[in-house]
Amino acid sequence: MRENLEFNICSEQLWEILQNGDLEISNTYCAVIFSDCSLAESIPLCGKIIIKDEGISSLGNLQTNLLSVNIPQSVFPSSEIYFSEALASILSFSFRSRFQASRRHSRHDENGNLCRPFDTFIRVISDQGGFLTPKCPSLKSIKERNLEFLLIINVLKKTNPVKFETLMKSFHLYQLSQLTRPLDVGLAYSLLVSSIDTISSKLYKGSGMDEKAKFIKFIEDFLPLDFWSSFDSKAVEEDRYDQQRFHDVSTKPDFLHLEQERENYEKIGITHLKFILNDSAIKRLEKAFKNKEDMPLKEKEAYEHVLRHWYLYNADSKLTRDELSKTLKTIYSELRSAFFHSGKTPSKGAFDNYETAKITTQITCDNKMIAKRDIPSFYWFERVAHDCILNYLTKNFDHAEV
Repeated sequence: MRENLEFNICSEQLWEILQNGDLEISNTYCAVIFSDCSLAESIPLCGKIIIKDEGISSLGNLQTNLLSVNIPQSVFPSSEIYFSEALASILSFSFRSRFQASRRHSRHDENGNLCRPFDTFIRVISDQGGFLTPKCPSLKSIKERNLEFLLIINVLKKTNPVKFETLMKSFHLYQLSQLTRPLDVGLAYSLLVSSIDTISSKLYKGSGMDEKAKFIKFIEDFLPLDFWSSFDSKAVEEDRYDQQRFHDVSTKPDFLHLEQERENYEKIGITHLKFILNDSAIKRLEKAFKNKEDMPLKEKEAYEHVLRHWYLYNADSKLTRDELSKTLKTIYSELRSAFFHSGKTPSKGAFDNYETAKITTQITCDNKMIAKRDIPSFYWFERVAHDCILNYLTKNFDHAEV
């Protein structure tokens, strides 16, 4: 086992495996990846190589999710199999979560259970006791994340070695950002900027633009339009986590806020919701309450979410499209240049637990009070980075249906 390892070695091994889909696999050993996100089901990587969810491994109160990956037989020396490190970076990107590979081989015992690798609870880093803690995926379901992973793998199989290397570097920087966030948000944020910088600098090479302009153009070109109308993914994750934590999976979700508003409707109406919901949403809710209608589950979940997290969707918390270019310039200057060159700590907004960009007040030198949009949170930019890179892959690479 190597203590220090060049990531390009891991990428090169993964490239060779993806280009040779019919490799024979070892009947004895497997690679292990641990994470804070379950795959729920096995995912075929290529040929006979399968990523299998092995469930949760515990050590006292500490938990981590384990995955096993088949090892190709007679391709690399048995002591030099590190492709799982590269694979973990793609999984981390696909699931917007923390995945990290063990550098020790494992195997299944006579009962088919995965033998826990020695370094499972040593190398994993997180913000809860120093270890990964299983959680729910945000916005997309686990099945949708699995399909996203397969789409990326399909793209990587068909791309050339140069583009493959660029994409893998970007995924790795994204993964390092996820793993580093609990230790230093400034560094994690800067690594996210670099994950886009890696692609944009190559994509717009020869355009005459400087690196900052390339970074901004990439995001403006590839940030999906639905980014601006969708819910806060960290708040959705919180909703799902609470439902999973406090209720049996067979129990119907509680809609406490929605039912409270239904009761309030009989007494005071719903005009007080106008500062939370738009006119069409108000009319739909009023119609449902008036007719004592039971709305579809998805619609109830959406209303419950907004009523629970209404403060996240105010103008003083959410960035608008018109502010994007100016904000990206600030992010590049402060979370790449200033952080890497002078160790500048990001402003308070970067540390928020939701996808926010709050407006703060400042006192000028002549004692005037002005309102200023703070730098967006790490989670806001993490989603921007993920959605832009995924959209770039979807639009610019030939890939068959998965």
